[in-house]
Amino acid sequence: MALLPVVTLWLAILGAGYSAVLQAKLYSLGGAIGAAVGLVAADREAARVRASAGLAADAVAELEARLADATGVQALRLYQRERESNPPSRRFLGLDLGRWVVHVSLATCLAGAIYTWVGLA
Repeated sequence: MALLPVVTLWLAILGAGYSAVLQAKLYSLGGAIGAAVGLVAADREAARVRASAGLAADAVAELEARLADATGVQALRLYQRERESNPPSRRFLGLDLGRWVVHVSLATCLAGAIYTWVGLA
């Protein structure tokens, strides 16, 4: 419940900023900043979900192993099968490929916003 006031405040601030940008007729700047905010929010949420899944992975694997041993059904070892069948994601300079896509997209959005603001204003 404490998240709702924070989200409401951020939406009000972003809405006011977006309205000011549109009032100044800098439509590309508004779109670029909106896209950048969306990218950062999605990246932060994905990182949070990945961290939560990483914390639970060992416990889930142990529960699956116990259940498979107790029932004699080896197909219940889903986590182990998933790890064996999927190779780890490709990494470049310490970041996986998905994070690089987010960083490059964010840089493109910000470069477009700066170009619109400085170059076209």
